[in-house]
Amino acid sequence: MLGLSPDAPAPEAPTQDKSARPPEGMPDIAAMAELMGKLRQAGADDDNIRFLMALRPLLSEEKHGRLDRAVKILKAINLLPVLKESGILGGDLLGIL
Repeated sequence: MLGLSPDAPAPEAPTQDKSARPPEGMPDIAAMAELMGKLRQAGADDDNIRFLMALRPLLSEEKHGRLDRAVKILKAINLLPVLKESGILGGDLLGIL
């Protein structure tokens, strides 16, 4: 049947090489997952952010917005080394670093 003789060995299933790169245009899922983990860790609160958040109850309502913006800026600054290492925005991080 199907052009195979009865005593011919069955064809082997193709094996996937785990070190193979994804086809052109396809994202490398493992690399993306690793990058997401690093970004999540870099975006976590550090001592500076915890200090600012501890000051929050002592500040007036009108300064809470400024504090929130400062925290967002600190989190973005913490992400820069990870983005530079990944090369996602270019080798020199668009000339910033």
